[in-house]
Amino acid sequence: MLQKSLDTGGIWSIARGLARAESKYKDHLAACDLPRGNDPDGRGNLSEKALARFARFFLIICIDQVDFMENLLQPGRLKARILIWPEAEIRVDALPQK
Repeated sequence: MLQKSLDTGGIWSIARGLARAESKYKDHLAACDLPRGNDPDGRGNLSEKALARFARFFLIICIDQVDFMENLLQPGRLKARILIWPEAEIRVDALPQK
């Protein structure tokens, strides 16, 4: 079986959030393959309610990870941190003054 991995080369990755809730993720994913329960459960062969629950779960995980990254990066302080970095590097002779 060919298995694809997520490209996590960026600073943010949904894989971290899904790994933290792995059993719930697998349960929701498996439920999406359940047959349709009844008429209000969509028109296709599979359960639309399970798909909606998975989508809600996935979006909650995404929001959690965005909040995590916002707290980690502190974008409101990013400019100050960027300006402080070269000053510190110049002080230890790691960068030329110009």
